[in-house]
Amino acid sequence: MDLLKNKLHHIKDNSIITFIASDFDNTEKTDTNKKLLIDAFNNIGINFKCEYLVDKRVSKDEAKELLNKSDIVFLWVEILIKK
Repeated sequence: MDLLKNKLHHIKDNSIITFIASDFDNTEKTDTNKKLLIDAFNNIGINFKCEYLVDKRVSKDEAKELLNKSDIVFLWVEILIKK
């Protein structure tokens, strides 16, 4: 946790964050991932004013609005390794 806290020290409390889903169709997964990340941020003392999630439930126009008012955009990336 200290490593994460040291890397994220520049994030100000009460910022607005928007998460961009890696899998727009799997809303259950994106909701779970968002909650896990918010909990991780809260555990190191970073609390957000608003948290948004862009996935298939959000229209293109709504997504633009959310991104424009966000201080932070978190692009969730999953790396798939084929064996």
